[in-house]
Amino acid sequence: MVKKLFKLEILVVMLVFGTMVIGCVKSDNKLSNNLDKEINGTWVGYREGYKAEYHFDNGKFELFFIFDGKNFPHHKGTYTTNEGVITLEPTHVPVDYDNEGWITTKEYENNLRAEGYSKEEIAEQMKLYEFVKTNIPYSVSGITLTISINGEPIELTKK
Repeated sequence: MVKKLFKLEILVVMLVFGTMVIGCVKSDNKLSNNLDKEINGTWVGYREGYKAEYHFDNGKFELFFIFDGKNFPHHKGTYTTNEGVITLEPTHVPVDYDNEGWITTKEYENNLRAEGYSKEEIAEQMKLYEFVKTNIPYSVSGITLTISINGEPIELTKK
């Protein structure tokens, strides 16, 4: 009986200790799957002279450019963050710029192929318009998100 009680006490101590360790893990601004919750929200700034608006929402993003007060979709997809780098992976591009819907990046590639673009021209087009997986260094300070695209720092302000 004493042995059974001792084993039960050991089990209880292990469970209590395990619960304490798990409960005391430092909380930070990370969500699951390498997502920095500080970037969630809408961020506005200027890229190459154009007003840009990024929407980040727990692993999903959208990028719009704004002309004459109207949002024009550029692409949307998924993202992760890791040690100061946002990895954007576009999954959809606009059918057109009248907000008529989205097509997948694969459908966009197929459309270019059907128009006679070579494999190299398609790859160049996809990279030019940032329709490919891209790693972007970033930092957040208060309501300012600073990203670096092609070595150029861009400051975005939280809306």
